[in-house]
Amino acid sequence: EGADRGTAMDERVTLRSRLDRSVQDAPNGPAVAAVIEALAMASINLADLIADGPLAGITGRHSGVNSDGDLQKDIDVAADEMMRHALRATPVAAILSEEAELPEILDAGAPLCVAIDPLDGSANLENNISVGTIFSIRPRGNDVVSTFFEPGTAQRAAGFVVYGPQTTLVLALNERVDIFILDRRAREFLLTAQAVKIAPGTPEFAINASNRRHWHGPVRAYIDECLA
Repeated sequence: EGADRGTAMDERVTLRSRLDRSVQDAPNGPAVAAVIEALAMASINLADLIADGPLAGITGRHSGVNSDGDLQKDIDVAADEMMRHALRATPVAAILSEEAELPEILDAGAPLCVAIDPLDGSANLENNISVGTIFSIRPRGNDVVSTFFEPGTAQRAAGFVVYGPQTTLVLALNERVDIFILDRRAREFLLTAQAVKIAPGTPEFAINASNRRHWHGPVRAYIDECLA
């Protein structure tokens, strides 16, 4: 894996060139690549907006409530519109965003649907802590709405972007996970690690402990065992 990382950095493999090689024989390959590229470009623009914050007119004020009952900030609304705008130019039948209650139908005959949380953790920005975008790309079914209830194994691709000291894109595509970092000068994502996997043994785990009261017994027992 170390050699893979070194090769990726030396060759400066861009997201676009990686997609060109990865989707050639995949179902709806060119369409999937177009959607990933659109999301990546929107995330570059969103990274700029997040970095500028108040300098770009982002005040952090609440502007409504999203579909999960969370208070929306102005940056949530801006991120949602940026992602939607980018996806409207791609072969996407419908977008389901955390910021809306129902899917937005774009082109009912298009082959793909996208589920997205445009900006997860926007409350973190008050303390200058990382936030992210999460997305799932899946094939459109006969019924657009039911598409979003298909299991994760039906996905064509999925990933997330972390807006931190580095803007990082983690992409799952064709049964492998690659990591890209935004080159801010060139405004493009470059491959930095490929075929990454979770180590079989690790001393760390992450879970939202504030939801402990909602956990099923086996989950609670497992976490208690990890802590012990």
